Amino acid sequence: MGDSSPIEIVGDMFSEDEAEYDVVIVGAGISGLTAANELRKRAPDLKILIVEAKDRVGGRTFTTKIRSAGEKLDDFDLGGQWVGRTQTHILEVLQELGLETYEQFE
Repeated sequence: MGDSSPIEIVGDMFSEDEAEYDVVIVGAGISGLTAANELRKRAPDLKILIVEAKDRVGGRTFTTKIRSAGEKLDDFDLGGQWVGRTQTHILEVLQELGLETYEQFE
């Protein structure tokens, strides 16, 4: 990320820079990203580093291309497909981010 962002996500901790951070978060899955977002809301001046081993963010939640009927490739979400009514914290995050949820039949 650029210098204007208070949050930096890196996959290689062993750079020549000896930057200093107020907070280091290990993992850029939903928990790590939510922690960084909550910290940024409460203390915008914190310098936050998120360290991630994979080449993408999202943890076990990600979107991939799946071949559907015919030759068309469609986006398909994997990982966190289901959120139950009792999972109020993640439902609040989804609402805050403006993401849609769909009713699941029981």
